[in-house]
Amino acid sequence: MKSFKKLFLSGLLTMMCGMLLLTSCSKSSDLASYIPNDAFVVANVDMNTLWDRIDVDNIDNIAFVKLARQELRSENPKLAELIDNIIKDPQSTGLNLKSEVAVYASPTSNANMLFVMHKASKFEKFLEEYAKSENTTISIDKEDDYKVVSLEGKKVLAFNNDVALVCFNFDNPEFKMNVMKKYSLAKNKNYKEYWKNHGEVSVWVNFGEIYRMAKMFGGDELFAKTGMPQEMIDAFKEGSVSLNLIFDKGVMRFVGETQGIDAKVLEAYMQKFNDDLVKYMPEKSYMAFSYAYNMEMLVKMLENMKDDIDLNEKVVGNKTVKDVIQCFNGSIVASIFDWVANKETSVMPMLAIAADIKDAATLKQIIAEAGLTQKDGLYMVPDFGMGVEVYVALTDKVLYLTNSEAAAKQFLAGGYSNSMKDISKKIKEGNYIYADLNINRYPEVVVKLIPASIVKLLSGYFDYAEALVTGKTSGEWDFYLADKKENSLLYTLHFIDQNLMDLGNLADMLPKADTSFPEVDEIQQEGADTVIF
Repeated sequence: MKSFKKLFLSGLLTMMCGMLLLTSCSKSSDLASYIPNDAFVVANVDMNTLWDRIDVDNIDNIAFVKLARQELRSENPKLAELIDNIIKDPQSTGLNLKSEVAVYASPTSNANMLFVMHKASKFEKFLEEYAKSENTTISIDKEDDYKVVSLEGKKVLAFNNDVALVCFNFDNPEFKMNVMKKYSLAKNKNYKEYWKNHGEVSVWVNFGEIYRMAKMFGGDELFAKTGMPQEMIDAFKEGSVSLNLIFDKGVMRFVGETQGIDAKVLEAYMQKFNDDLVKYMPEKSYMAFSYAYNMEMLVKMLENMKDDIDLNEKVVGNKTVKDVIQCFNGSIVASIFDWVANKETSVMPMLAIAADIKDAATLKQIIAEAGLTQKDGLYMVPDFGMGVEVYVALTDKVLYLTNSEAAAKQFLAGGYSNSMKDISKKIKEGNYIYADLNINRYPEVVVKLIPASIVKLLSGYFDYAEALVTGKTSGEWDFYLADKKENSLLYTLHFIDQNLMDLGNLADMLPKADTSFPEVDEIQQEGADTVIF
């Protein structure tokens, strides 16, 4: 347990040090000039606000950080001293470790990390002193207008008066810092657009470069298998997408955006959500989603995947897969609204799904040919394999599936007068996901299945999560925490601090899985002459 404790504390300290190292006080990228224009992914950290939020000057007030630093001092005094110096002075190494840091990957230069330089002569002296303290061989050689550092004969980084670059492929003949600066992302319009709205931690993916790389390895065939029509491929191959992590008060936000992609192309695959479906969902919801999709475009995509999906395959009677798809308008809403005890599965979620339809006659014909039993307007699937009956009901405009007889009858009666009370406004916007993350609010039959310590941790940290496509080219996933007043990053650190022992013992709280291997007779395939391993 002691070794696990050290590992756990070391991991937490590493996380904290990462936050300290990856800090920024700039809203314009200082490093884009040194990122090659063929980079297909770039990760940026802009954490000047985080530096303030974690209260670096009083970092040892967080007990687990103080303890981890003490552990490090006993295990590796030199590294501990280095970290202490960086915390006191982010420019002590010669690098400006309170500025932008970028990590990128490109086909010509592999994966690299870039730091802003504070003073090159100071950094060079730091490298020499550090190598001497570690009793290792280092050489610093001038090449063009920058210097290359070799550790025990292997090139590990390069630097000039502007930046320091940790490069993992110095042997690449195309690697030249001055060449990279000439052909960089600094003038890339998609990257500049991304940088305007980048978050505290951001990842930018260049679809154009990925497309060009894929083309070299039979990309056209690969893209064809996805079912993407050519107009969508054309739209994406000149665009990019970014994911931004933002720590707000009481919530962690993951904001996704696109750059350089024609919104009209995306709009063709989307449509307005039919919010009339919401009324068929019960009032309480623990998990829910709503979605709207252009079914004509879906058929078009599936037709492009003819090698993998046969739309003309018959499913019931003479009705094909395409016939079934074309019965629907494209809007769907679903909700898990309760849990009940069940003999076969212990706990069974109660689920309702509603979809708007445009061809009720064909669906009724398919249901009739499937031989489902009808009673009081409900069709029943008697043996669904989970110890419950599944009910199917439909009107001229809506198809409804549920494993709750009461919900099915309420659907036939016209729905609920108070549906999804807490989230109905947002879910009507379409393309929305909701999840209640406070396990203490779940039915007792569910809570009893989870160890009390884990219930305490989950309910003490999380409140709920939701995702919403906020525009044709953007979307957001938010995790709301139990405390709405404190910044989510600082609250996370304090939560770890207050629950350190429980978090350290988390592995012991989880139910132990049965890892024993079955006997050979148990895994022998029925009707086979040989044993399948």
